[in-house]
Amino acid sequence: MLALFVPYRIALARGVAARFYHAPLVLVLGWFAGMGNEHTGPAAIVAMMCFLFAAWRLGRLRLWMIAGAFGLCTGYLMLYFAPGQGLRYGGLAANYTPVSTLLDRGVEGCFDIVLMFTSEARLGIVYLVVSLVVYVDTFRRRNTAIPALPKTTALAAAALVVSSLSIIVTLFASPTVGERTFYASGVLLVAAFAVIYEQLLGEARVRRFILTACTLIFAYHAVRFVVTYRAVKAENDDRIAQLRDTPSGKVARVPAYVHHEMTRWHYGDDFRYASLREYVGNEVFGIAGIELSDRPDWSQPSMPDRWTATRVYEPPLTPEEAAKLAPITYVPTHWEWSLKQLRWLMWSTDFTKHGDHRLVRYTINSNLTSGDPRPIVVLEWTPRGEQLIAGADAGDGSVRVTSTPAEVTDAYFVGCGRTLRVDAIAERDGSRRYAVPLACHEIHTLLLCEPERCWLAGRMWR
Repeated sequence: MLALFVPYRIALARGVAARFYHAPLVLVLGWFAGMGNEHTGPAAIVAMMCFLFAAWRLGRLRLWMIAGAFGLCTGYLMLYFAPGQGLRYGGLAANYTPVSTLLDRGVEGCFDIVLMFTSEARLGIVYLVVSLVVYVDTFRRRNTAIPALPKTTALAAAALVVSSLSIIVTLFASPTVGERTFYASGVLLVAAFAVIYEQLLGEARVRRFILTACTLIFAYHAVRFVVTYRAVKAENDDRIAQLRDTPSGKVARVPAYVHHEMTRWHYGDDFRYASLREYVGNEVFGIAGIELSDRPDWSQPSMPDRWTATRVYEPPLTPEEAAKLAPITYVPTHWEWSLKQLRWLMWSTDFTKHGDHRLVRYTINSNLTSGDPRPIVVLEWTPRGEQLIAGADAGDGSVRVTSTPAEVTDAYFVGCGRTLRVDAIAERDGSRRYAVPLACHEIHTLLLCEPERCWLAGRMWR
């Protein structure tokens, strides 16, 4: 992405003689840049328009500049409207539009994203502030005036900071936010700091401070990395040995990592996620599952049920014959993973057809004990498409559902050994929320029931 703007920056600074091959090259570069990331794209397009306007005002606008801008916009539109966007994260984006996500997150949720980014960048921010203090103190000791920051330097730093924050703003409407989504904003913030440091490094005292501070910070991080990973490797080796020694079909019980928290030096214990424990146990080690032996409060409890998949063919096949086509050892008890498993089977095998037999229905059912005799459906696939209810934890003690069955007669929460009826809370965007009436450290499952069957509509845990 940044490479695209290099020729524009050079052209504005000192001019570049246009060549016939510049336009197609920059067009392709812009196209690739536009397809890079859906969060950085809008900020890049705005920045590109600013570059074109500046070039026009300076009388340096060239055809290759317009070609690059066209490629950038085209690439971004291709990325944003790509069919695969509806399949990422188990189709999460298809159930949560940018507007509904923004409304659901609210002002407080958006502010939390800004705080998350600030927290990730805190070391660099503090380092810059201290460097500025040293810079100012240097001139005060001399009793000389502090030189003004050049206008071009101030504008460049401000533009980079605004670009960084504009990418953060796009995250307000994103259903997923995490450290990796801050990467582009972080790079631009570092670039803004570098522009300011160019002014500060003109003073020898500041250079000595920066060299000393960087050396100490680097040494501290290096030592912490070595010490942490020495301990973590021993824990990890012991865990892998226990998993390998667990007999097939059994559930492994392993201790949690001592270094279970996420830090700058270690990701933490990723077995905090029940879906990952299930996947690693079944797919990597061929066992029935993995549990943390001490069941810490920070780990997600395992699912309280098991899922099974039923295949229906026309002309009919017996269940035994149908199961022999692309056999699977287990069905993940998380709808995103079970949906991925289904799509992988459809792409990598021929289980949708067997001679004259065609798959007409693929249904995943849960054996959750709810006290209701109706079968519980998680997902149903037919040649017309997939049907599921992807409810999600709303973060306020409720499960938010964007789509419901045609005729909902009852809604229940199952958990803590109880089944309780709940009522829907209508939202402005047409979605519905169901407040969790239970408080134990356990998985709480929302069921939305039709006259003949119930749908597993969402889960959350406390």
